[in-house]
Amino acid sequence: MKVNIVGSGPGWEKAPRDEDEVSWGFYTSAEMRGDFDIVFDMHPIPDILTGKRLKEGRTNRSIDSCKKMLRRATANGYTIYSLEAYDGCEKYPIKDIVKKFNTSFFTCGFDYMMALAIYRGFTEIDVYGVTLFRSEYKFEREGISYWIGRAEGSGIKVTVHGPTSLMRIPARKIRGRDFDACVYGYEVPEETFIENVLTDNLVHHKPSDEPQQVVAN
Repeated sequence: MKVNIVGSGPGWEKAPRDEDEVSWGFYTSAEMRGDFDIVFDMHPIPDILTGKRLKEGRTNRSIDSCKKMLRRATANGYTIYSLEAYDGCEKYPIKDIVKKFNTSFFTCGFDYMMALAIYRGFTEIDVYGVTLFRSEYKFEREGISYWIGRAEGSGIKVTVHGPTSLMRIPARKIRGRDFDACVYGYEVPEETFIENVLTDNLVHHKPSDEPQQVVAN
C-alpha cells in the first residue's frame, strides 16, 4: 500500500496521477493540481482568510490563494486536514498521532503527512517536489529527516524523487577546502556506495585474505 506525497517544487509534475494510487498534497501543490485524496494545510486558516497572518509577516500567502484552495477542495471532493475543523476542513488527528509517537517534533507540514502515513500503515511512501533548496527549509530539514527515519525504521520504503537536497549528502568545506559529496569515511559517491559495498569493491575497504594490521607508533 503506497502513498505519494507531492510538493510544489521541481519534479512535482512527475508524480503519478493514477486514480488507483493514493496522493496527498500540500496547500501549495493543491494550487497546481486538484486530484488529491487529502491536502494538508497546517495553519490557522481563519487568520489567513482575514489577512492577519500576512500582516504579522508569518506568510506570503494571499487571501485569494487560500480561498481558491478551499473552492477546489469542494469542487474536486478531496479532504483538507488542518489544525481544527474549520469551514471546509477536517481536524488533523493530532491526539492520535501524539499518542502513537510520543513526540512534538513537527517542523513543517511534511512531518504531519509522514506521521499520518506511518500511522495509517502505508508500506511505501514516494515523495515528489520536495526540494529543500530554499533558505526557509534550513529549520525544517531536521524534522523531515527525523520522520523519514521513523518511517524507514518501521519497515516502510521511502523513495525521494526528482531534484532535491532531501536525503542527499552535501558537499563539504573543511578548513577552507572544498570536498565533493561523498559517504563519510569511505569518500565514495553515494550513488555508487551500496553497489560497491555489496560487490566488495569499496575503494577504501577491499577484503583481503590476511587481517590488516594497524600499528601505532
